[in-house]
Amino acid sequence: MTSQTPPVPPTGTFIGGQSVDLSWRLGQALASAERLFGSRDPFWTVLGVEIGDDNFPHTFFLNTAPNHIRVHLANNVGTEIQACYQIGHEVVHLLNPLRPPGAHVLEEGLATWFSMDFSRGINAQYSGLPTLPSYQHALALVAPVVQNLGPLKAWRESNPGQGFSNISANELCTLYPDLAPEVAAALTEPFNR
Repeated sequence: MTSQTPPVPPTGTFIGGQSVDLSWRLGQALASAERLFGSRDPFWTVLGVEIGDDNFPHTFFLNTAPNHIRVHLANNVGTEIQACYQIGHEVVHLLNPLRPPGAHVLEEGLATWFSMDFSRGINAQYSGLPTLPSYQHALALVAPVVQNLGPLKAWRESNPGQGFSNISANELCTLYPDLAPEVAAALTEPFNR
């Protein structure tokens, strides 16, 4: 499958006098996600990306202001492509950040799909798949949706401030008439890692 993300130069190169680093990757991923899924909620101020304390990546809500958020990569991230995969995943959550209890299966499936797509834009040979069964399942469930993201993007644009976890099964079936109702129901369930 060809990536929908434009090719991205490797970290350490210079473009227009600026070095490509993880913050630059975050900006590229966010711009690409907004092209595919619609604009992010401007209430949130994204303060960058850093290696976190946990062994899994996540969005981190800062206590400095109610609307500041940062991407934390896993403390064991070992390669640039792993970092980009994690950034790609978390960027989808930056479109409409949710505090716990968190995202639904649809959002996690889209985040997983986008992280793979973004990573292939950096390295066309990249073929990484999620290792946890819950993410594999979410990815499989979103397969019919990612074939045509237009209806989902239109829904987000007509429902400002609403994220993927706010969409109902009935709305998904309206947007995607060929989507089986049981798949739509599964996509709108809370995600359990």
